[in-house]
Amino acid sequence: MDMKFTDKLNAAMNRVSGSGDALMNLFGLPKDGQYDMAVISPMWKPEDVLASQPVETVFQRETNTLATYLLRYGEKQLLWLHIGPCAGNVMDACLGLACTKCDKILFLGLCSTMKDDLTAGDLVVPNKAISGTGATRYLQEELGGDDTFGKERRTPPKGILWLSKAAIKAEAKLNTRTVFSTDSILGALLHQPEVEAIGADVVDMEATAFTRCMSLMERTGTALLVVSGKLGEDRLSRPTPEAEAALNHTVEETLGSIIVNLAK
Repeated sequence: MDMKFTDKLNAAMNRVSGSGDALMNLFGLPKDGQYDMAVISPMWKPEDVLASQPVETVFQRETNTLATYLLRYGEKQLLWLHIGPCAGNVMDACLGLACTKCDKILFLGLCSTMKDDLTAGDLVVPNKAISGTGATRYLQEELGGDDTFGKERRTPPKGILWLSKAAIKAEAKLNTRTVFSTDSILGALLHQPEVEAIGADVVDMEATAFTRCMSLMERTGTALLVVSGKLGEDRLSRPTPEAEAALNHTVEETLGSIIVNLAK
């Protein structure tokens, strides 16, 4: 991570925590704890995804804005952060994890498709993430720098490789696509032709901020997105029973298998 940015981050986190232990104040965990992997998700808690897996919850803390879970899978310790949706919450969670030695971080979220060859329940890993959020501006050296809107971020190859190996073991199909991250799903729908014109296949709210954080932190991380349906027909209206069933099957059956294979 760039030293200038690191110095700024550490100073900001110390101001937030008061005691200098930002991780304890943010997540209720000691910064010298050993975490083999972290999952950040605005959509799901561990029991939603890992109910059929041999995973034990050894610590849990919930506040109005964040739930922290420390999980044990064999000899491995997994940190799960259940956050609110939007890029800013992902940034706070990621940058908090910069205080740890945890190298492997997975973002788990939803996306809406603009392509006919993707349907509810399909899995998407972004190879490119395009910023349509205001939050990513704060991940520059200076706020007055170049406008980040429409800027493309590539997922570091080591993150995609890490996820791909686990997906193969879980017999899960990954679709590598370009994601556009927005502050508003309705806003993206209003400008869908423009969003498609810049090369996006799916729309989410957080992947670009997560990808930028992983680059700054120099961690092995990637986003894994579950398609909830067609843009405008999924999160802005009630899904069809078929779409809901497909989404639930992926969450309950496939994601858990991928995550335990990532932790191995």
